[in-house]
Amino acid sequence: MALSANVTCNIDANQTKSIGPSDNTASLRVGKTNGFKNAYASTSDNTVYSSSNAIAASGSLSIDLAGSLTDLYGDAAVFSSVYSVLIVNHSGSPIGGQTATTADIAITGNFLTTAFGASSSWPLKATSGKYSKLLFDEPAGISITASTADTITITNSSATAIAYVDVIIVGAVAS
Repeated sequence: MALSANVTCNIDANQTKSIGPSDNTASLRVGKTNGFKNAYASTSDNTVYSSSNAIAASGSLSIDLAGSLTDLYGDAAVFSSVYSVLIVNHSGSPIGGQTATTADIAITGNFLTTAFGASSSWPLKATSGKYSKLLFDEPAGISITASTADTITITNSSATAIAYVDVIIVGAVAS
């Protein structure tokens, strides 16, 4: 299946300092875009998994990358390699009539251990009117090994509030 995607990360910052009677502004603009257009091994098809989730208070969501996920067309998406993962906690700035919460989440799982080389846990805080995100992007891909390097777990740290979380994964599935 053909896939074209752009994974972009940008930071635009302006810092202003008063110096005497005038202001001086320093700017920083850093950006990186990785474009995908069937640039990977011909033995694989590239696909996208996307889900919007409401995780109950103190609950968790386990994403099995070599399990029963489906792509945008509802076809099986059993990943053999993952290129990009975007996880957004938008609990503080919900969409579609959801009630804003301050539910923080923690991201763990053996996929993170494989991707980052050590046991890892990534907290994503949610504050009112804001959202937080984790973007992992590896153009060479991280191999998925069923039952040892294939899970991402998202845990709602709040005992009272629902966490609203979006997950998008770009990767290759065996053809």
